Amino acid sequence: MSAQQLADRCEDLGFQIPRSVIANLESKRRLTISAAEIVILSAALEVPPVTLLFPIGYRESVDYLPGISVAPLEAIDYFSGAAAPPVVSNEVFLSHQMYLYESHRRLSRRAGREIDRRRRAETELAVFEQRLSKMQTADRLQELDEVRAERDSVFASLREQAAHPDKRAALEQHLLLLSVREHELGSEVAEFHSMISEHRRLRWAVDAASRSLRTALEQLVDLWARLDAIGALRPKIDGTLRVAVEDFLEQRFRYDDDDRGEDDDEE
Repeated sequence: MSAQQLADRCEDLGFQIPRSVIANLESKRRLTISAAEIVILSAALEVPPVTLLFPIGYRESVDYLPGISVAPLEAIDYFSGAAAPPVVSNEVFLSHQMYLYESHRRLSRRAGREIDRRRRAETELAVFEQRLSKMQTADRLQELDEVRAERDSVFASLREQAAHPDKRAALEQHLLLLSVREHELGSEVAEFHSMISEHRRLRWAVDAASRSLRTALEQLVDLWARLDAIGALRPKIDGTLRVAVEDFLEQRFRYDDDDRGEDDDEE
């Protein structure tokens, strides 16, 4: 893109930067550039604004501060607030609203993922419990006991009818049917026990997702307190995350009230 084309593009975007200014910037005859010019030039060039300051991919190191040379990507992290510059203490950096807002964004995304994970786990558990409720396990166990008792009775009758081949044939046929039914019922009971184990696993998945979500919400609410302490605005949250936070705060207040009530009773 030529200097004139770049100037025309800037004008199209609503901000005039004459071709002569662009040429002076390229030739370093002009050594200063405003924030507005950086933003409009980056939009015209379709690149992130910070890469005009720190040309990543073209230089191994850049001067971030006088006497401090770092890799371009490291300089970008410093400039964007993603990391603490060498001259800034960690304590100061971690208390700045830039870090707090970035932390809020990460926590919000994490909480959103945990909400989705818990919803999927709860849905899977509900479907499984519906399937489990349709299994007539008590009836099957009772029938299995009855089949086994009848099988033992037929065995006894077979011994008694050793001298009567005709009666033995009928008893053996009946015993075969009982064995088939016993196998069917045994398989159903075994499946039920297997499903009980799966049910425990699904319950654990719901509980694990709930615990992870609670941790994320606790950290989010604590972060709000830190923002309030420095007079910064709280970032907005919408949708399911707002509902989850409101439910969490309601539960926290209820638990706090219960704890205060227990303390009063002890006194």
